[in-house]
Amino acid sequence: MQNFSETLTRKLRVSNRPNMFVIATVPMPDQPRFAQRPSLPASSHSVFANGVSMLTSQPRSNILACDYDGCECLGVMKTKMLGFVDDFAFAVWENDLGFADFLLMSRSRLGYWDLGTNRRRVCALADELCALYL
Repeated sequence: MQNFSETLTRKLRVSNRPNMFVIATVPMPDQPRFAQRPSLPASSHSVFANGVSMLTSQPRSNILACDYDGCECLGVMKTKMLGFVDDFAFAVWENDLGFADFLLMSRSRLGYWDLGTNRRRVCALADELCALYL
């Protein structure tokens, strides 16, 4: 599996709290709130560029750090109603078959429950990204 930067690894620290949701193309058995998607038949840089474009087009989103060479992106999104800040992470890498694997995570900064906001957000983004290639 991909060796992520130290900052992204800290963001992805396994959480048993229901306010974090992760979607990835590789199994993550230690992550309780997880959904798997298929690898994408495209270059990792192409998938990353499209994913970052989708993330920046989201309302109330802000990219905090973006490494185009390492294909990692960190940012925040605010919820519509009360403006709570949620962290997100996006990373893409090439697998052994030459396909693009990706990871997309969203987690609330405050509170224990998020009423499914992060799950809906990352599922919609992952579905939109996958629709470009599958």
